[in-house]
Amino acid sequence: MLPQEDRAFRGVLTTRSLQAPQYFHYDAFVVTARESGVVTMISDVIEVAPNGYVHGYGYPLTIAAIEEGANLTQIGGNYVQNALETGTAVLQYPVQKGRQYIIAYKTFSGFMPLSYRLWLSPYLKMEGRIESLPTPVPVTGDDTGQISLENPRPATLSRIVDWMSPRMGGS
Repeated sequence: MLPQEDRAFRGVLTTRSLQAPQYFHYDAFVVTARESGVVTMISDVIEVAPNGYVHGYGYPLTIAAIEEGANLTQIGGNYVQNALETGTAVLQYPVQKGRQYIIAYKTFSGFMPLSYRLWLSPYLKMEGRIESLPTPVPVTGDDTGQISLENPRPATLSRIVDWMSPRMGGS
């Protein structure tokens, strides 16, 4: 996981990005809710492959709560604006203070490389981006507590990525 301190995060999806079966590549981020309520996330396409759709994928953002045992129980969010016409997507999602969530930004593999900017609500604390997982995933004696840069919990992140990847093929 890589640290990010600002409210805006720039990403680039390439063939080295996490991959879902068939059509998509994605970036995954771990965030912690600082307050309870509905949070807003915004993404903007900065640049897309010359042969890709100029605005990228229309529904690039998704969010899910990380439940006890690292199972994701819901993936989605309420789209206030899709990215079809402008490249800007706006997603809202209810969060609970202290809980952790996975945010993913995805695009069709044929649209890569694609660079984007993700804007987070100040009520979400970015813990980091899941860059890659060691293989094999180490199982440590202490895989408890919240996911953070100081406590990356690789076994937990591995289960999350294993769960997410097949589900990233749709909106």
